[in-house]
Amino acid sequence: MVPVMILNGPDSSLALEILGYEFRQPCGETYDDNWLSVRISVRHPRGNWTSVDPSLQTTEAAALAEWLAAIGTEAEVAVGPTFIEPNLAFRISGEEPGNRSLRVYFELESRPNWAPSTFGPVEDLWIDVSLEEQQLQAAAASLRAALKQFPFREG
Repeated sequence: MVPVMILNGPDSSLALEILGYEFRQPCGETYDDNWLSVRISVRHPRGNWTSVDPSLQTTEAAALAEWLAAIGTEAEVAVGPTFIEPNLAFRISGEEPGNRSLRVYFELESRPNWAPSTFGPVEDLWIDVSLEEQQLQAAAASLRAALKQFPFREG
């Protein structure tokens, strides 16, 4: 069973699960061979939803894991990782150390039916989750464990 990354906030949550490679059989093209099919399940104050889309590459998922681990231990960390597909974005929100959160934005195929968008990013749909170190370290560890089952494939 592939581990699920979970991030919780007071009134919202994100569960991210890597289902596998977009293409089970490698085609010999590094770019195409490393797309991951990702399922997100979101609890949002306006309504819950689930979506499945090849929205991350193996290297992007690894960068997200490293960034989550870093923000769990450091006071100041650079802007979150960027992804080729703009379906998800992760940023620190808030100015004051005690009033900061991790904001997760949803775009394109990662949006619910009740908030469709045909272009992105518009950054009008997000959740805020806790910057608690234990939660962020657990999220990073679950992504790393999932990537052991779906490692980078050489072209």
